[in-house]
Amino acid sequence: TTNLSCFVRHENALKTRPGIKMRRNISTICFSPRHRMSSSTIRAAQRRKSVLLSFRSKQRRFLSSSKFITAKQSEPPFPVRAALVSSVTAICTPTFPAIGFVNLSLRLFLTEPTLRAKVSVWIGSICSIAFYTILPYSYEYAPLILPFAIGNGLCAGAAYSALNGLEKIYLKKKLTQSWLIAGGGIGALTGLLAPPYLYGPIYSGLYGIEGVSSSIYQCFWYCPLLAQTSVATGFAAGLAMYPMLYYPINGIPGRDWKGFSGILLLATGGILYKLYSTDDNSSIAPTGGYVNPKDVPLINSIVRYKAGDRGEFGTYSVTANAWLGPACLKQEGETISAAVREYQKPYMWSSEQKHTFDRQILSFLYEYIDASIAERNPENVVVVEEEKALQKLQLTMLKTDCIVAILLSKEQGNSFLDSIPEKMKVYGTNIQPREIRYIQSASLGVKVLMAHHLGHVKKGTSLAKKEDKQQLENWIQRRLPGILLYKSHESEGLRGQSVESQLEEKQWKPSLIGWSEWRALRKEESRQIIANAIFLISGALVTGIFLSGHV
Repeated sequence: TTNLSCFVRHENALKTRPGIKMRRNISTICFSPRHRMSSSTIRAAQRRKSVLLSFRSKQRRFLSSSKFITAKQSEPPFPVRAALVSSVTAICTPTFPAIGFVNLSLRLFLTEPTLRAKVSVWIGSICSIAFYTILPYSYEYAPLILPFAIGNGLCAGAAYSALNGLEKIYLKKKLTQSWLIAGGGIGALTGLLAPPYLYGPIYSGLYGIEGVSSSIYQCFWYCPLLAQTSVATGFAAGLAMYPMLYYPINGIPGRDWKGFSGILLLATGGILYKLYSTDDNSSIAPTGGYVNPKDVPLINSIVRYKAGDRGEFGTYSVTANAWLGPACLKQEGETISAAVREYQKPYMWSSEQKHTFDRQILSFLYEYIDASIAERNPENVVVVEEEKALQKLQLTMLKTDCIVAILLSKEQGNSFLDSIPEKMKVYGTNIQPREIRYIQSASLGVKVLMAHHLGHVKKGTSLAKKEDKQQLENWIQRRLPGILLYKSHESEGLRGQSVESQLEEKQWKPSLIGWSEWRALRKEESRQIIANAIFLISGALVTGIFLSGHV
């Protein structure tokens, strides 16, 4: 820096001397007859000039390098600018009802001479209703106006794109930096085109509501006050959003657009998702008409005994066909199911049952706008089984799981069955001790049947005839009604839960068991039946003799 400043001072001094003509090569000064310079002074001047030239060349390389932020690099590319316009317009859409209410109120006041004098009195009330009542509810019920936000964003983005192309191709002027054109003009155009041409088709496409397009179109064009209010609201909203979008669109000089506009674009995407997605805290759906998707598996859940973990009960979802977790989740599912059943009860004057959805917006539209929306969105309808049917299914699966647990246990003791009646009573299922005895005795027949059915047939275990197999199946079904023996018995919500499927999953291999043992068990059962019959007949004879003696 010191060398450069000395050279500049020396060069300026030479310029002030008369008769000296400056040339590119400073060494020509020594040939002047009036001014003689020493060779050392000339060499020093040449060195200083070479330093200056080197500095200027480095400066040019730095300015042309990619690290230097030029004005062109601070402005984001066109797709980013158009996306920012669309996303910010969609975020600000819930404010449009409040602006429209103020606009409509002022129009009514200004057109009536009697009310015009009271504008100063009522303006505070109008703004209070608009920004303290309408605006909060607009953001709370934002998912309902999601199609409006999409339409406004698409229209605003398309208008900005057309304006940007127009100024680059034809006008060569910065129209996008004019607050009247880029702000109010785009907003007014959005208010004019989006409601009649975009709101209805988008609403029908997202939620399947019929007749929305024609209704909005007719209301907009056949009601001049509505169209005028929409255009004026768009103009006012565009003017308000223009300062918000000025720097994100045009960029900040000296700052790369990725560090400012790019981050803002990502932030607007997150805000849009949070704003227009129906979360747990939203209350736009009636009670019982909506079930959160993560809670849907808890509906139609039952308590089952885990065959692989002795003594442990868990919650199984018939809806999701999967285990959910500990048995305490069943109570949470019962609470949700009770609210849904209460909501689905038909009215006194109607026999049609109502529907529950796993999307809040569909539940709201079904309740208040279009009752046929359930037919067009069957995948979102939540079905709740009757409580008695779930209790019966829970008892059936308890028998199935206990049989599997007995067959998987290596030791012969089945003491875990003794505690089951008391535990199941907590979960709403009453099981008698007699049924526990039936489970214990039927396990031997199931073992013989599954060994033959799964191909684990060893010497002395094969069934002699088909009649023997059918007889064994009938005997098991009489003792354990409803038990799921085979895969063919599995219903939609119980895939892979039969005795056959669970044994295959656990790679069960039976120990040696003889067909004669089951026949001995059958003979013992027959003797017990005969003994019970003799006892009943004897009791009947004694009672008859006693009664005849009194007569």
